[in-house]
Amino acid sequence: TPPRDAAAAKRRALEALQAISPAMEAVASREQQKVARLESLVLRAFAALEHRGLAIDEVGWRALVHEAAEKRDRARREVFLALEDVVSRDLFGEPDLSLDNDADVRAAIEKATKMPLPDVAKSTLKELDHPVGKALLGYREASKIVSTY
Repeated sequence: TPPRDAAAAKRRALEALQAISPAMEAVASREQQKVARLESLVLRAFAALEHRGLAIDEVGWRALVHEAAEKRDRARREVFLALEDVVSRDLFGEPDLSLDNDADVRAAIEKATKMPLPDVAKSTLKELDHPVGKALLGYREASKIVSTY
């Protein structure tokens, strides 16, 4: 509730100042004034978002996720096409390799390329002279979008 008079307003302001003084001293002792200033600058915007919410284009968002899921599935097929000679299939004809298991993926790529790989990091896959590198990068990128949103 708003204060009724100037004296009450002054009293509330002093109480607020006394309440935050220890925090401000801690900020100063840790040399975090720039961080505190930045947080203060965005406080109103975040308070407004908290109060009103954030408008989201749900149809557009769902379309983005759907498109990424299609890209992920296409890239997954490309990966397994590039590795078809080295990846076995299960009883239902599905490739018996998890593309999320880096150790198994690395072993399959090494078997397909007949070259040792230090890892299956993005930089390594970009340099790989084999179709599986590009396909796996596409799979990972699209999977990240699908799992995030």
